[in-house]
Amino acid sequence: MDLKQQYLEEKQQNKEERIKRIIEVAKIEFAKNGIVNTKLSIIAREAHVGEATIYRYFTDKIQLIKLVALDYWKNQVIIFKNYLDENIEVDSDGLSKVKVYLDIFIELYHSHKNFLKFMEDFDNFYILSQSPNEVNEFIQSILHIKNLFTKLFDEGLEDGSIKPDFDKEIAYSFLSQVMVSTTQKMALRLGYTHTDNTEYAVSCLSTTIDMFIQYITNKNAK
Repeated sequence: MDLKQQYLEEKQQNKEERIKRIIEVAKIEFAKNGIVNTKLSIIAREAHVGEATIYRYFTDKIQLIKLVALDYWKNQVIIFKNYLDENIEVDSDGLSKVKVYLDIFIELYHSHKNFLKFMEDFDNFYILSQSPNEVNEFIQSILHIKNLFTKLFDEGLEDGSIKPDFDKEIAYSFLSQVMVSTTQKMALRLGYTHTDNTEYAVSCLSTTIDMFIQYITNKNAK
């Protein structure tokens, strides 16, 4: 490797490290102050870069927001896969595996409140209108998580543990609408009254999961 190539590689590495640092700082600031109230100047200061550097890397605040969302979802794919690998028993039926998948939402409530807060804030703030490449990259992360669910659901249909006439798209619609919104609300709004606490939130999430599992269970399975 000649000196010029080494210089260019080091320059690119430094750029990637700065971008990663800016995104991580943006996550923290968005969690503290919300997307609307967070200024790029604050992110630049906390990331120890000039504000001009942020504009050079991200063009504007909306692009940074989109990249933060994309980074969050890429991390969620890893979190979901690792959780399933660690908690699913290979010999269990599909229904039991779906139950493990749904239990991830309790883990999200406990350990990933910043992600839940950001995604609700993101949905309220910004309607996705990206270039085709950005759309594909963002949606692929979400679809990957969906595919993890539908694969387990198909196993339940095949082994008879889930009702044979139950539509997996309806099942995932429940997952993406009810479970996501419920977990977000529990993570973001509990604490406003003296009766709200973690035990209560986990109980609500567990009850919702159990009700859904009971609903899709094939009662006629031997």
